[in-house]
Amino acid sequence: MADGPSALLYNQPAVEQGLQRLQWYVIYDIVDNGVGSNFSNIGRTIMLQNLLQHPTVHCKDVEGTIARLLMIAKDGTEKFQFLTDYDRTLTYRMYNGKSASTSFGVLDSNPLIDKRIRDAAESLRDYYYAIEISDKYTFEEKIAHMEIWWKEGEKLMVSANIHRDDLSKLLKASSIRLRDGMDELMDVLERHNIPVLILSAGIGGEAWITS
Repeated sequence: MADGPSALLYNQPAVEQGLQRLQWYVIYDIVDNGVGSNFSNIGRTIMLQNLLQHPTVHCKDVEGTIARLLMIAKDGTEKFQFLTDYDRTLTYRMYNGKSASTSFGVLDSNPLIDKRIRDAAESLRDYYYAIEISDKYTFEEKIAHMEIWWKEGEKLMVSANIHRDDLSKLLKASSIRLRDGMDELMDVLERHNIPVLILSAGIGGEAWITS
């Protein structure tokens, strides 16, 4: 449940392409044009209301969120930062009717990785994911289990002897896909020198991918 501008920047898994395009368009307008565009605040407000009241978007304070976004457009880009998650936010959750890969899945579920390692990773995922989503464990207990999952999974990936040159092949063989419109979105942010901060619990394998 979002109650601020982040409601606009995060794509809900069930959002269809039309709504997703509308999300990107709102960001383009606010960042790329601001109040100097021909698009009036009234027009922006109507478009934002339609977006934030869509059944697949959950926003606690629609009016407050719209007010904040209009303020961002008015204040310009000098203090603007783009914060986002990565897996299933910038990338698809579903692709071609199937569950799309996460950044971890690019490696531990990839058909190019040894089946023994994939099977072991799947066993870890089945066991620890059930704990992650269970309501029978305290937050502290879950953290302890997640740390074990991370360490054991990392050991498996180290044993795969992945070389940096293998990454492009692994990506092509996986089902991970950036959402439509990402190129245009990043072009807008780069053009205005807006920093992009990706806060993710996804994979960060520089320590065990050999060069």
